[in-house]
Amino acid sequence: VLKVHGTPTTIFGTLVCVSADNLASQLIGGYKQLASATRKCRFCMATKQDVQEKFNEHQILPRTRTNYDEYCNLLEICTDTRSLEDIAKTYGITHRAGLNKIQHFHVNDGLPPDIMHDLLEGAVPCEIKCLLKKCITEEHYFTLMFFNDRMTYFQYNAADQTAKPSLILTNTLTGND
Repeated sequence: VLKVHGTPTTIFGTLVCVSADNLASQLIGGYKQLASATRKCRFCMATKQDVQEKFNEHQILPRTRTNYDEYCNLLEICTDTRSLEDIAKTYGITHRAGLNKIQHFHVNDGLPPDIMHDLLEGAVPCEIKCLLKKCITEEHYFTLMFFNDRMTYFQYNAADQTAKPSLILTNTLTGND
C-alpha cells in the first residue's frame, strides 16, 4: 500500500521481462543448453541446418507460449529417462520455467535477446566485415590502407582513447571466419 495525496492506494504490478545473457536466459527459461539441443534458439524452432538454408522468418516455426507449454506437457507425462532426454534434445526444453507461474508472464516472450552477445559480439562484426570486404575487394571504393589510415588519424575523444579499434589486416578481411 502506497499513499497518494494522503490516500492509501494499492499498486499492482507484474514481471515484464528478465534481462540476462544467453546462458542465464536458457537456464531461467528451462531451455536446453545450446550445444546439446537440436533446436538451439529460444525464439524459433530452427535446427542448425535450417539456419544455414532458410533466410525468411516465414520458413521457420516460431516458439510460442502454446508450443512451449505443449513440449513441457510432453516432458511432464514422460516416465523414462531416455525419452525425457530425447524430448529435451528435440524441442530444446528441459523443464517448465517457474517464472511462468507469475500472472501475465511467460519466458517465451519475457526473455529478451542478449544484445552484447547476439549483436555486438555476433552479427554486427560479421556484417561490418562483409560490408568492408564488398567495399574494398569487390567494388574498390577505397583501399584497406586508406581505411586503416583513416582509423589511425581519426581524432578520438579522451574517453575513446583506450578503446580505439584495431587496424584490419588483409587476411582478417578475406578470411572465412
